[in-house]
Amino acid sequence: MRNKRESEENGGISNHSWDRYALNHFGILAKAPHYPYYHFDMPSVLFVCVHNAGRSQMAAGFMTALSGGKVEVLSAGSAPKDSINPIAVEAMAEVGIDIAN
Repeated sequence: MRNKRESEENGGISNHSWDRYALNHFGILAKAPHYPYYHFDMPSVLFVCVHNAGRSQMAAGFMTALSGGKVEVLSAGSAPKDSINPIAVEAMAEVGIDIAN
């Protein structure tokens, strides 16, 4: 189990492969507000696309809405854009999900 001690011993990064992959390729864990501490009481899902401006944001929006807060949802991109695609924001708004922020 990952814990504070394990994280401190490894420079704040656990030895779990998905942690290393996400950090090395996307930097998502380093930017997460709770890093290096995890929510052990709920599952986490990471959605990834190239720009983190459309598909991954939409998937994260659906997961957040459908999970009712029971899943920690993160999204990332290998070459992230500065903003979310307005067409994705509009499409999600049509089904009642706000991904604008």
